[in-house]
Amino acid sequence: MVSILLLHGLINLIPSPVGTAPKQGGRRRALPFWLKGAPNIFLETIKRGEDDFEPNASSTTVILRMYEAFGGHGSVKLHIGKHVPVKRAYVTNILEDVKGDLGLVRAVNGPTTLKLDFRGFEVKTVKLVLETKLKKSDMHIPDIVT
Repeated sequence: MVSILLLHGLINLIPSPVGTAPKQGGRRRALPFWLKGAPNIFLETIKRGEDDFEPNASSTTVILRMYEAFGGHGSVKLHIGKHVPVKRAYVTNILEDVKGDLGLVRAVNGPTTLKLDFRGFEVKTVKLVLETKLKKSDMHIPDIVT
């Protein structure tokens, strides 16, 4: 399994159990996002929303871009780590214009999930609106004890 780790604005692909990053000093790092489901769907991009950099931005957003790679179809669940304070989720076009609302499924002590369906070669962009307005320096990934 390959997990995606977002650390200091950089994305690293790391072989690890789903939902965790490699151990560092006896601890695993909790991942902010991961996919479960069809193996032909990939999470390619994790970035801050373009609107976040406007002078009057009122919220912090995270953009996730996924695609179906082999011309088939498939479904995945996008898991959002419990340490990521997501308020709302939208599907957008490639320019990050909102096209529709996505239903967040919140687990009591686990990750929030979104179910996403893909057609052949489809690119899907998801915009997550966070609960609080964060500065870049506030973004970090907490350690979890294993």
